[in-house]
Amino acid sequence: MLGLFLCVLLSVAFCDLPPAGYPSKAIGSGSVLSWPVPPGQSYENIDAVFQRVNGVIYTFKGEYVWTSRDTGFATGVGPSDLTLSRINETFVDPNREETIQRVDAVFQRANGRVYIFVDDYYYRFKDLLLFQPPIDEFVLDEGYPKKIATRWTELPSNLDAVFQLPNHHIYFFKGEQYYRVADKYWTGDISRSDRVEGCYPKNTTDEFLGVTFPIRAAFRRTSDRHIYFISDTTYTSNQDKYLQTKYEDRAMGPVPIPPLKHCVSYADISPTDDIDWNNPSSLAIFQRRTGKIYVFRSDLDKYWRLTDFNYTPHLGDCLDAGYPKAISTMWVGAPSPIRAVFQRDNGKIYMFGDQEYVRFSDIYIDEDVDPATPSSIDAGYPLPVSHFGIPDPWPAGSVVAAAFQRVNGKIYIFRRDAAGEVFYYRITDKYLTLDDQDEDTVDPEYLPDGLPLSTGWADVPEDFDTVWQRTESNQKIFFYKDSEYVWINDKYIHVPGVCTACVNDMPAQD
Repeated sequence: MLGLFLCVLLSVAFCDLPPAGYPSKAIGSGSVLSWPVPPGQSYENIDAVFQRVNGVIYTFKGEYVWTSRDTGFATGVGPSDLTLSRINETFVDPNREETIQRVDAVFQRANGRVYIFVDDYYYRFKDLLLFQPPIDEFVLDEGYPKKIATRWTELPSNLDAVFQLPNHHIYFFKGEQYYRVADKYWTGDISRSDRVEGCYPKNTTDEFLGVTFPIRAAFRRTSDRHIYFISDTTYTSNQDKYLQTKYEDRAMGPVPIPPLKHCVSYADISPTDDIDWNNPSSLAIFQRRTGKIYVFRSDLDKYWRLTDFNYTPHLGDCLDAGYPKAISTMWVGAPSPIRAVFQRDNGKIYMFGDQEYVRFSDIYIDEDVDPATPSSIDAGYPLPVSHFGIPDPWPAGSVVAAAFQRVNGKIYIFRRDAAGEVFYYRITDKYLTLDDQDEDTVDPEYLPDGLPLSTGWADVPEDFDTVWQRTESNQKIFFYKDSEYVWINDKYIHVPGVCTACVNDMPAQD
């Protein structure tokens, strides 16, 4: 309340003052683009770039779009990974009343929809990869295109670039200025129009250091979490400053786990399909790149797949058709018990037993594999947990309690000892370091035995069942215990305060 009072009482400049470490730091300014291009194409005068939830990068130029795998997901990317097609072949309008000859800006919103801006109109496409059954296709939503002015209040037309950050703000660029929009799906009132926040536009170089003009395209890359600004044949990459903010993690709750509905029928799920949260001998949850949430109970040989409430806000988290399924059938070689699961930023899925782990290649990222195919562990696994840099051996009786990769790129592995006390390690991911190190390393302050749970996770129950983070939606961290959970607003996702002195409360629009 004091901050809000000072914001209103004092000045716009005060209430828009960011935390220490701002503005965002430029990593590579004026770097030469050496990314592969299809024959006859180049990065000169491209129109837009965005990265899909499965890690594939889409580049637009004129009436064409080409795709390539992110090197963070598949090493050795080359021309053979490129696919060139016309925009209207990839982004399908069932009525064929409108065709897209070029684009101004494109991004995939946190709700899974792909938005394409052209002149003073915008198109909204449904990504069928996020639905059941998954299909590699984009289909235009009914009623589109629409005028930008009807749903994006005070946003100009003829944009240069757009992307969304994990703080749920959308950034639009035109000329040497940028506009910021608080995503209405996270402000709690989706009936209102998206609107430019007060005090914007601002100068781009005041916020994003090292950027050169004109900006041809911009996107936030999943594999290294950097923001890329492309200007013809060069680019600037910036650190995402919202992953640098540090304050205390505080647990909220406990909150009862809400009941589930079927995504397809919208009906309450039957008792035979329901997830039994109580007294699990093993429970693990993770969110896949596709946005789907997976819940494993290896003591029952069952797993469930849920659609994130962000994609179905009228239903909440809902159960996909055809689940639960047998872990032993669909995740061949999975450990028993499964203590933890997470998808690493390189796209691989890591599944932990008591003191070992296995690795799966994600079938949704490899376009050569049918998504209905059972997953099998990669060659060379299982490996001991010590391969993450953790000292070996662990104290007698210790087992993995949970593990996840946080949005700041750090990997957290929790150890429960024979007395039930929990310790945790924070690990620097070898794939996200600038010096190309060969091994994952535990950060020094966590050696040799890890830190007690209470030192970093206040108010979290010591006897929790599992930990996971909604990496593809609201970024919250959840500690589950029986039929309840406590949740944490990730301290690395700093949501900047809105200066109420400069915001117009615009009415809802159709």
